[in-house]
Amino acid sequence: MPRRHAAFFSGRFVLSGEGAVVGPSPVPDSITGPRLAFVLSANPPDVFACPERAVAVTTFLLSCVLVFLGGAIGGIGRFFVSGLVARRFGETFPWGTLTVNVIGCGAIGILAAVMLDSATQGPSNLPLWAFFVTGGLGSFTTVSSFALQTLALARAGEPLDAVLNIAVSLAACLLAVASGFGAAHALLGA
Repeated sequence: MPRRHAAFFSGRFVLSGEGAVVGPSPVPDSITGPRLAFVLSANPPDVFACPERAVAVTTFLLSCVLVFLGGAIGGIGRFFVSGLVARRFGETFPWGTLTVNVIGCGAIGILAAVMLDSATQGPSNLPLWAFFVTGGLGSFTTVSSFALQTLALARAGEPLDAVLNIAVSLAACLLAVASGFGAAHALLGA
């Protein structure tokens, strides 16, 4: 029975059969960062035998830790900010969720303007992107809470508030991303 290896390259799985050489990533490194060559199988080759693979696996693991840490900070930030806003303005309308989503959209607009490479549209610094955007803002903002609260408004017989929540969230978040991106470009020349 031929062995099958799944090699993880820049966010994509590429399968190879017995004796086949796994080719380069289908996505250029300049877009996704360092190529990852972590081989998974019942009988994998020694990943750390090749220095390039050792660096790639180390980079991947570092990115995972950075996403984890950023996610912990972002999640705590969301809990604090949305709770503070909800206590201040009440919970009859999801003001807390709306607030964290708009703040997060503004922040991602700023970070995108500063950190995205204009030629490739990929992050210029993958570890910082992993920490701040994927981890931090990914856990700070919340589409799942937005969707659940919108459904709760509709089920509670408040369809106008549900539609208002959708419209205001979408408009405010798009405006925040555009404003953050534009402000960073104007102030930093990014």
